[in-house]
Amino acid sequence: MMEYNGTEFKPREVPPPADYQVRVIDATSKISQKGNDMIELVVEIEDGKFKGERMWDYIVAGEWMVKKVGQILSAMGEDPSVKLNLTPDTFKGKRGLVSTKVDEDRAVIKYWKVAKKETEEAPF
Repeated sequence: MMEYNGTEFKPREVPPPADYQVRVIDATSKISQKGNDMIELVVEIEDGKFKGERMWDYIVAGEWMVKKVGQILSAMGEDPSVKLNLTPDTFKGKRGLVSTKVDEDRAVIKYWKVAKKETEEAPF
């Protein structure tokens, strides 16, 4: 039997839509629901009130992959114009800037954001 003390319960606060500095803490090769190769990224907010909150993003082989991978690599300070054999290790431990939105009761990555040289710090 497990005991539960509901007086200690604190509702989880969802990070509001904003830009967050994140780090990829895990990446895993998977197969999408439609049977395509996919890499699942688990990212963690690195600082501020929501430090430690996690979000997921997915890179799915297909028509939009080049654009998405280019955006992610650019946000991580990597050269998006190179040829790569993408593996989970391509992304593990890397940092970047993401813009988020709230979808139902969770924060989700809207897109990976490249820092502008004149107005923003580099995302790493």
